Amino acid sequence: MKPKKLLALAFEGLLPRLKKVGVTKEQIAQLTADIWKPKVLEKMDLWSRQYVTRGHIWGDEPSRCATHLAENLPPASRIMELGSGYGRDGKFLVDHGFNYEGIDNAEVAVWETMQQVAKSINYNGNAKVSFGDIVKTSFTPKYFDAVTANRVLHLPDPEELAVILNRVSASLNSEGRIVFTLRRPEDFDENEMVRPDPDNVYLAEYGSGERKGERLYFYDKKNLEPLLSRYFTELSFQEAEEPDALDKMDKEGHLRMTKLIMVTGRKKTDLERENGNGSGSGNGQITPDPE
Repeated sequence: MKPKKLLALAFEGLLPRLKKVGVTKEQIAQLTADIWKPKVLEKMDLWSRQYVTRGHIWGDEPSRCATHLAENLPPASRIMELGSGYGRDGKFLVDHGFNYEGIDNAEVAVWETMQQVAKSINYNGNAKVSFGDIVKTSFTPKYFDAVTANRVLHLPDPEELAVILNRVSASLNSEGRIVFTLRRPEDFDENEMVRPDPDNVYLAEYGSGERKGERLYFYDKKNLEPLLSRYFTELSFQEAEEPDALDKMDKEGHLRMTKLIMVTGRKKTDLERENGNGSGSGNGQITPDPE
């Protein structure tokens, strides 16, 4: 890794230690301003820069995907996470006795996930986190009991998502499980986003900031089920919410929420795929997010 990136990672790990010895937020902010010069930050990819400058932006509590897996899979199941972030779900899953592998295309994410996983009470050195592009990376065939992705799969375009789903299916054991969350159309934010096509509610683009020009592809049951049903069955859809980030507030001073759709399902057996059986969702309904 390049020296400037090592410097960035070393400083990122220093912040928690400074807080423990009583350095104030104001002093840390000044130290950050002095060290995080543009020439350092510009060498990082977007998400590495976000994690370094903003920390654990979604907190350390596990996502809905991770808690669903913990509630529904037996211990020692093999789980692959697409987009490991800074490791909040990775650590939680290892804490619960799962065999965990993650992948992310941000260098700091890979490093930070391994730091978090290594803190787990059940860490035995077997957890793996790889640097890679989820669109291009192939996974071990018929190996995983479940694949999860929290707030990731709305970033590739629909054609790329179809490729990813094919690879996910190939990586799962017979009747392996999926649990994903993706942003839904109601999450469009007119203060941050624009619509490249005014008639397409499933497409948005950031209009300003570091992510200006980046596209988002929203999903609901209508456009997600056809993509998934080729490979998966027993599909269930549930509306969900999660803080957009812990440092983003709405006009009333409350945490701004990201509106998600959570989908779970089972890999089709070879026979189901050959016969075209088992398509569709379990009950055909979208469950509202519980209060």
